Amino acid sequence: MRTKGGPKKYTMKHGENFAKVRLYQNEWSGCIHFSQSVRGALGNNNHLADFNLSPVLNGMGVQILKLDTVNEIGKRKLCLLVCKQELEGYNLNKSYPITSILRVSPFAELTRETLSASVSIPRINTETDLQNIQRLPISG
Repeated sequence: MRTKGGPKKYTMKHGENFAKVRLYQNEWSGCIHFSQSVRGALGNNNHLADFNLSPVLNGMGVQILKLDTVNEIGKRKLCLLVCKQELEGYNLNKSYPITSILRVSPFAELTRETLSASVSIPRINTETDLQNIQRLPISG
């Protein structure tokens, strides 16, 4: 029969039954730090998202952790150098990703030496290259 409450803090921290739970908690803290770092890197662009970013980024962290087959559970590392392809195609907007609104492809360039990134968007013709989702009048 179930009782109210759960295990005590001391039991979770020192109990033998919770050894595996502690290993997963250690990895989960790495996923949380990954999520915070990505949100920090986005800066003021977080508000462009039309959904809550944190759970999605935490899930990405878990998927990246699973790719570490060298280390054992509890000591796996979240290394973006090895699996940077996991972040490709990530959109801040689920309803209308930028590829469905903008019909020209932006070009992104990362420079490791100067720790900088630049995004270039080619010249846009509003009549042909831009989809007016909100049906707002476009003055030419």
